[in-house]
Formats: sequence, structure tokens, C-alpha cells
Amino acid sequence: MAFNLMARDDLDVVYIVYEKDSPMEFKQLVYSAFIARSATYGICVEKDLKLVRSAGISDISMKSSLHSYGFLYSVLTGSKTMRGPRTRREVYDALAARQNQTKTLVFFLDEMPFVEDPETSDLTPYVVFMCNVLRSFNFVVIQSSVTGVLRNIVTNEVISRDCEDSYWCIVYPLLDTF
Repeated sequence: MAFNLMARDDLDVVYIVYEKDSPMEFKQLVYSAFIARSATYGICVEKDLKLVRSAGISDISMKSSLHSYGFLYSVLTGSKTMRGPRTRREVYDALAARQNQTKTLVFFLDEMPFVEDPETSDLTPYVVFMCNVLRSFNFVVIQSSVTGVLRNIVTNEVISRDCEDSYWCIVYPLLDTF
């Protein structure tokens, strides 16, 4: 799905593969092209989680400077390197400078992990932060997984997808329901 989106002329897709524990051992060969970007974002998330009270958008938005902001600044400016934390203001300035571009920026978070119990799992804040730091700037975010992590974290339903092996995808911003 991500690569189909990359082929479109109206989208600029930033593809990030989730691999928290061993970023050099991606499961598929195609992931190796995205190893540096994915590992860098993962390191930023790890560092930033120590600086916020929670992985919620409001807590993230209150932080004036984070490593993840540095990552976003690099993406927005087209820089191939990232040099530490940046401020929210710098990210907003980079967004403003990018306004004249006609392509919509989309962040595609792939291979999100299965979280057995979102209430107690150590992975939950990490997975939520990865998405919410992007959502705090109103970026379009697509999270995909072949497991139930996204449904477990995003919905309040009691029934999960323990047996199914179907593909799940959630796109933010979510549309209002009536």
C-alpha cells in the first residue's frame, strides 16, 4: 500500500518501518532502503518518551523541544541528516516554507507490533508516541499492521482480532461519525 501511494504524483510519502528492538534485522529486503530513516525515528521516540509525562498529543504539544521535532524538521527541509532536537516553532516554520508545494505529506508507519494488553504493555507508549507526535502537527498518518495492535490501541471494543490474519490500516485524521 505504501509503495502504491509513493507512485502517486500528488503525495509525498515518508515511509517508516517499525522495528524497536533490532533495526538492522528487518524482515523483508525492501525495508533495507528505509533502515536509516526508520532507526533514526525510533531513537528519537525512545529519547523523547523520557521527556514527556505521557504519549498523548496534549503532552507532546506542550514540549517546546524534542528529538522527534528534529526528525520532522529534517524531513520537511529535505535534509539527509538530523542534528539533535528542534523546537515546535522550527517545525512550524519548515511547514510554512513547504506550503507552496502541491504534494500532500503522508507518514506511513508500517509493521506496527502486536500489543497483547495495551493497558500494561511497555510497547504501548512507544507505539502511541510514534503516531501522536505526527498527529500533533496534523500530518496525515497511516499506520498498518498484520496484527491487532492498531485496533487494540485505537478502539474501545472488547473483541480483538486474535484469530484473524487480515490486514489492518488506520488513517488519521479520522472522519467524524454520525
